[in-house]
Amino acid sequence: MNILVVDDHPIVQKGLKLLLETETGWRVVGQAADGATALRCVSSLRPTVAIIDLNLPDSSGIELIEPIKRCSPQTRVIILSMHMNDFYIKAARRNGADAYVSKHVAESEIVHAVKAVTSGRTYPAHFGTDPDDRSCARDKNAPADGSILTVRESQVLHVLANGGQNKDVAQLLGISVRTAEKHRGSIMRKLNLRNHAELIHFALHNNIIDLPKHSSSS
Repeated sequence: MNILVVDDHPIVQKGLKLLLETETGWRVVGQAADGATALRCVSSLRPTVAIIDLNLPDSSGIELIEPIKRCSPQTRVIILSMHMNDFYIKAARRNGADAYVSKHVAESEIVHAVKAVTSGRTYPAHFGTDPDDRSCARDKNAPADGSILTVRESQVLHVLANGGQNKDVAQLLGISVRTAEKHRGSIMRKLNLRNHAELIHFALHNNIIDLPKHSSSS
């Protein structure tokens, strides 16, 4: 089995290679640190499985799923992520990922995921059969299939959802206020949101931010 590993951290690449190649017949045939390189690797190597980090320097791993599947339909895609919230999981599912695995799980879970997807199953088992996705797809106000935020837009969303303004986004992310405004406009458009209240509701509903904790009075 040929595997492609896509992660911008060399130590993660090395660790995954060592882990995966302990399995008989498994071989990491390519490693990439960004989306553009990953797509070139898929085109030339046609791997059985591509394990892709959610956050890459030039793209989101979710954005890569569709072009990978178009280039190499037989390649199974596993998204590996630090973010285990509903928005990213559902977005990965809608865009054709075969598995979504947390970076916090035991190493054996990654091996189980590879075995599952190469046997024609999703991982976890319920990953491809969430009824919420079917109802969400029918909701005209839900984000359209393929409307995936970029890594930068996700960062902006997090700041805005936590009460930040465009100037806060600019300061925290080291960008201009005008660029922050453009990102905000793109987020609102992609997610079909009309105002800041809807943005916060979306972030809460999808576990991007937590409900504030109120301390009880003594």
